[in-house]
Amino acid sequence: MRTIIPFIFTSMMLILIIAFFSVGQALYHDDNTQNITQIVDNVSIVFDDIKEGVNITYPYEDRSIKRVFNVVDHTFDFFIGITEEVFGFGVEFGYEHPEYNYTSVIYFIKWVYIIFIVAALFMPIIVIAMLIVMLVQWIKDKKIKRKQNGKQKTRKNKE
Repeated sequence: MRTIIPFIFTSMMLILIIAFFSVGQALYHDDNTQNITQIVDNVSIVFDDIKEGVNITYPYEDRSIKRVFNVVDHTFDFFIGITEEVFGFGVEFGYEHPEYNYTSVIYFIKWVYIIFIVAALFMPIIVIAMLIVMLVQWIKDKKIKRKQNGKQKTRKNKE
């Protein structure tokens, strides 16, 4: 669990970067006479509006609860700031390099996800296989005991 959260965060950032690269490429192919820095600045204004639009009110007078709300507020600002900078980088890079193809990166991320899922399922699959083997062994032991008990009963009946 400790290693999966940074992996999810990093992979989400990679997916965002690739998406923003694609946005930059689309802007280039749509109309390459646009000023890309102006477009990125306009989107940065939208991110600032999102930051200002989220007002966390403090319903309690307790100082410790105010601190918790401050942590939530700063965390939200942190993630909006990261997304804003990643957006700016991705769109500008995609606009300046429209010849790049990012499908190989997407395939790589897909295979990394598949490998992590298989690795995460490896231990439960081993445990389930061991349980099945133990169940089969238990059933075989029961059958052998029944046969032995049945032979002993028939010997006693014959005597």
